[in-house]
Amino acid sequence: MPSCFKCRTFVSNIPGLKVHFDSKHKKDCLLFYTCVEQNCFSNFNTWAKLRRHLSRCHRPVPTVSEFMLHETELNDSASDIENVFVDLSCDANEQSAPDPVLVAKEVEEEMRDLLIEITGKLYADPTLPRCQVQVVVDELHKLTSKVISIVKPTIVTTMQSEKIEHEKIRKVADMFDVIDRSFDSFSSDYLRLKMFSEQGCLLLPVPHTIGYGMRDKKKNGIMVKEIVPMQGQFIPLRKLFKMFLSLPGVFNTCYSYMEKLEKETNVLANFVQGKLWKEKKALHFKDKIVFPLFVYYDDLEVNDPLGSHKVVSKLGGTYVTIPCLPPEYQSKLENIFLALLIYSLDRSLFGNANVFKILVDEINYLQKTGIEIDVDGSPIRVYFALGLVLGDNLALNGVLGFVESFRAYYFCRFCKTHRDTTTTDCCETPELRRNVDDYERDVAAPMSKSGVKEKSIWNDVEHFHVYENFCSDPVLHEFAEGSGKRAMILILQNLFSDNTNNITLECVNERMNTFDFDLNGISNRPPPISPKEFEEKGKIYMSGSEMINFILIFSFLVGDLVPEGNAVWPLYLVMREILDIVRSTAHPPGTINRLKYLITEFLKLYSTLFDELFKAKEHIMTHWPFLLEMSGPLSLFSSMRMESKNRLFKLRAVATSSRVNIVFTTALKEQLQFCYRISSNRGLECKPETGPATYLKAVNDDCFALAAGNSSCGISSSILDTCVEVSWAKVKGTTYKRGMCVAMGLDEYDLPIFGDIEKFFCSEGNVVYLFCRTLLTGAFDDIINGYEVYDTDEFVFIQQENLLSFRPVLHTFMSSKEMRYACMKHT
Repeated sequence: MPSCFKCRTFVSNIPGLKVHFDSKHKKDCLLFYTCVEQNCFSNFNTWAKLRRHLSRCHRPVPTVSEFMLHETELNDSASDIENVFVDLSCDANEQSAPDPVLVAKEVEEEMRDLLIEITGKLYADPTLPRCQVQVVVDELHKLTSKVISIVKPTIVTTMQSEKIEHEKIRKVADMFDVIDRSFDSFSSDYLRLKMFSEQGCLLLPVPHTIGYGMRDKKKNGIMVKEIVPMQGQFIPLRKLFKMFLSLPGVFNTCYSYMEKLEKETNVLANFVQGKLWKEKKALHFKDKIVFPLFVYYDDLEVNDPLGSHKVVSKLGGTYVTIPCLPPEYQSKLENIFLALLIYSLDRSLFGNANVFKILVDEINYLQKTGIEIDVDGSPIRVYFALGLVLGDNLALNGVLGFVESFRAYYFCRFCKTHRDTTTTDCCETPELRRNVDDYERDVAAPMSKSGVKEKSIWNDVEHFHVYENFCSDPVLHEFAEGSGKRAMILILQNLFSDNTNNITLECVNERMNTFDFDLNGISNRPPPISPKEFEEKGKIYMSGSEMINFILIFSFLVGDLVPEGNAVWPLYLVMREILDIVRSTAHPPGTINRLKYLITEFLKLYSTLFDELFKAKEHIMTHWPFLLEMSGPLSLFSSMRMESKNRLFKLRAVATSSRVNIVFTTALKEQLQFCYRISSNRGLECKPETGPATYLKAVNDDCFALAAGNSSCGISSSILDTCVEVSWAKVKGTTYKRGMCVAMGLDEYDLPIFGDIEKFFCSEGNVVYLFCRTLLTGAFDDIINGYEVYDTDEFVFIQQENLLSFRPVLHTFMSSKEMRYACMKHT
């Protein structure tokens, strides 16, 4: 319910708040408006911006009172309804209609803000080219002008016939003229971008000259050569982070979460808890507010990868992220920022130093000087320090100055193990880890002796060294598209050729087709395995996400057909446990040693069963426990979300037919999307989304009666009376549906307590409660890799935030065993 920031009076709706301002505080000459909903305290210089903010950010889930007001089938007594309504403190004057004559300046501001919102939203669409924005604006102007030409004479004539004062008639006529003239400042792409810049919303990319090249140009009918600069596009991070941290609640959320992590000692859940960051902060940033930075580099092909123009317009994107954002915000693409965009060929021609020097200088500025932001009226200086440079192995080796061939004698970034030894080693050799003190000697040595190709420009970043860049891409490139995929192919070949079981390729495909991926919370459904490709070429065509999901559900697909004592099944179970740890976002003590053991066991079984030599990705697996110890959860280094960011740039490139300067075109579109966020004053939003809502008090009472018999009901009757039932819920990016199974907690034996979701309830504060049927957890089946679970007659309410894991668990019923099984998707 909106309230006034001056006198804290509550009003019934947003228009009522405008009436209150005009009637009660007009004499105060308000220069700004403050939102006081849910301790937001965002400031806006116009009423229109506050109105949009309230509509977008503080629109509540339908309340019980609204259902009682609009649902005619409810027959509750009048006294029950009165208990739900909130008394309003507005007096009779506040309910009176406002003056219909608006000042021309107010109308102009309203129209300007509205057009900024409309054009900003159009520009933010990655599939809509800027030329089409011009078409939409022109047609909108035509429509508005036509409506004004029809309505204005009619209204003026009517007012004259009613003998209304001439001054009021003139103001109304001026209002229409102002509306029509408002489009003048938005009539071209140049004027719109100028308007965004004047409003302080648009941060334009800055041209960055990497080197110089020759280009053919026709002069006086003769083709001549001319020298032209080869440019990329750079985003000034000092300005970008100042704009980002100034958004409502962003700084406070980041800082409070980082403080919480630094106090946590029992669970390793973030980079700031790793040894690398702790040492860096203690030595160089003591008593300073400093946020870590991750820099990610990857190449992306914006043209058809099989077409004749491939590679010509291949781009190299460098992104930055702040890893101390809470987990629900880290994976949002809007919180992954563009820092530098270049043509990939320019990096090959002019080298890493010319490409990344401008970014290195910017990071050094953020480390030394920092930025000053205003937080709740107080200036605060914030510093940023480079934590890690992320990417896949090929990109990291190239960007950091290592050899880019994985057939080289010393290809590993973490150690100096010879290539021949890496093909058989099952564990890491700590004595061979690369040492910062040896770097200069390695640079001077031949590349074949050290694996170092060039002196890295990234070592110019203060307090950072490429030998201490303890990260890789364990989840996607190294496991799902590397060692895990190769192991699954060999496991399948072995199972299909074993006559002691009934597992066939047709059986696997049939069971995949009947598996309920939707109720297991799996969106990237693995496709059927092609018999021709698998049998003739020994290949499985799945994306990284599809392969991960295939490995997760494989024991549920064929586990009942695997005979006891099967030779290859232990390899799958070890691989599955490794995947659980790698994908986990929080690790209890002992995880590092457990991961060391599992990787060693996996490589030994892999080598023994299939007589295969290890490739580069298997060798890098041996370093994962050390990376986990130094830099925190391995899932934080995954390039999955960065690949999704690449997809946005591909969509923007496909939307335009021009390739004259595709780097600038796509970089500008990225900044226009950020501009829309700034103009909307949208900070870190992660509000629950829900399906259609209904309210029947009898249903709520019945559910409460079923759960009230338990020792822990999970909700009070007074809270439930304010809840509405919804058909589904999406909380922090995870969608929950009826029939899904969730892990609600641990019992006294540390076994997971599972529950089937029966209903959803949402309170007025956007808090989602799950009404679940409790399942009895039985024995753990080592072959199925899941717990036996049994239905009970117990029900419980549980708040989504209190779940043991936010991910729905895997569950299935195996008719061959007449048993239902459930297991977590990660540890």
